Amino acid sequence: ICVYFQLNLILSKPIGIDKDGVITIDCPLQQREGFKTKLDNFINQATTLKGIQSATISKSVVGDWAGYGVPLQRNRDDIEFGFDVNGGVDENFVDVFGIKLLHGRNFQKDMPADRNAVLISRYAAVRMGFSTPQEALGARLTLPWYGHDKVEVIGIYEDYQFQPFLLSHNQGTRGSFLSYGNHLMPDYFPSRIS
Repeated sequence: ICVYFQLNLILSKPIGIDKDGVITIDCPLQQREGFKTKLDNFINQATTLKGIQSATISKSVVGDWAGYGVPLQRNRDDIEFGFDVNGGVDENFVDVFGIKLLHGRNFQKDMPADRNAVLISRYAAVRMGFSTPQEALGARLTLPWYGHDKVEVIGIYEDYQFQPFLLSHNQGTRGSFLSYGNHLMPDYFPSRIS
């Protein structure tokens, strides 16, 4: 009976996203010249198939082990806060996974300023000392490992279960952020198609 209830909890626990009907595949490891064009073509062709409503690319997806986190700072001399990150995502990631956008806006494909922008989770805003998550909108943050100052917060989303369910009991939530493509973090190249 205990095992049944534990499995039921694991399988039915709300995790803050809607992954029903989402299939994820790995991108090729060898991403030679022209890969981006081929990836865009693949996604355009895939979305014309019956039953596929949308597609997104990212470094990782919800439930992947994400390592130790990437730091953000409010200012260059402030304390570094480590946050989970699904890596460089595209403008469809939030919609495909049903992530609830609380304030601000999502990334836009034809908006060059979004290359220097992030979306942060509600709890990330709280951890960084903003009095309300909405206060974080428009804030300029520092991404110290990558040497970026003045990274703009354009949106706040509701936290979701980031780490695999069975691993996350050790850490609890630490908040997360999303960046657009691999513009801010070049080593966060596209690895997953959902």
